[in-house]
Amino acid sequence: MGKHRSKLEQQIEILLMLDQEDCLQSDIMYGCKLTHIRLVNLLQELVEKSLVAWNERTGRYYLTIAGKDCLGRYAAWRELI
Repeated sequence: MGKHRSKLEQQIEILLMLDQEDCLQSDIMYGCKLTHIRLVNLLQELVEKSLVAWNERTGRYYLTIAGKDCLGRYAAWRELI
């Protein structure tokens, strides 16, 4: 059985994927190996925290400036531990 990923690890994985390119919900779901309901819940939280936004015109999610800042802070934190 595979390694269990924490909620934080799943959120960071989504942010890292969106840092590469804007993605459809299905691309994130398959790329991060998440169930649909889990992805919907995680995306909702990330949108509420303004780390991710949805482009209504393209139907894709994208990383916000706050999301890029979060990834930078996460990388800095990882270097400390």
